[in-house]
Amino acid sequence: MCYSAGMRITWLLLAASLLLPSLASAAKPTLPTLTEKQQTKVEAGKLVLLSEDTENGTAMVTGLMEIEADAAEIWHIVLDEGHIIASSGATKECKTYKDETGSDGLRDLRMAFMLKVGFSEIRFHSHRTVNQPDGWMTWQLDPGMGNDIKATVGSYSLWPASTPGKVLFLYKARIETGKKVPEWLEEELTESSLKKFLMYVKDVAESA
Repeated sequence: MCYSAGMRITWLLLAASLLLPSLASAAKPTLPTLTEKQQTKVEAGKLVLLSEDTENGTAMVTGLMEIEADAAEIWHIVLDEGHIIASSGATKECKTYKDETGSDGLRDLRMAFMLKVGFSEIRFHSHRTVNQPDGWMTWQLDPGMGNDIKATVGSYSLWPASTPGKVLFLYKARIETGKKVPEWLEEELTESSLKKFLMYVKDVAESA
């Protein structure tokens, strides 16, 4: 089957938006094991991308990057509705419909998203668990709301960097659109969207 340039761009925009708002457990993720070459690349301020297959066959994509900014600035960017929309061409709406902090100190943050892809609108609801003092956030779909995609799970977490004044930012994400996507296109979607978002966070945080 042949895919036009327009369809290719549309899928890239869709994946970028899905991953922005996409491990579902309420615990800080673990850092991946890097090779010496990958570690050197991270310490040079460059992005390292990793990918591993999960039990259901979809890829969990991981991005790791050092950012010269403080943690508070990074949290502001990844949790702000305006920045979420600005970092993706397809996300047209991002609205918070619940924001509560429990007695355990965990923040229950829920956001509704609307994506415009071609002539179609795609809506879903993200349930985020935020532990900002410990430096992590995880998310999954809110099962009590209507969603046009099958699943999206992931996490952001912050770690000490190689030098003072920098933060190591770890991003993990997996999505299932519920549609059959060619393997080559699915791989390009996840990596391209994750890279785009991490570069956006880095550029904005370092220029603040």
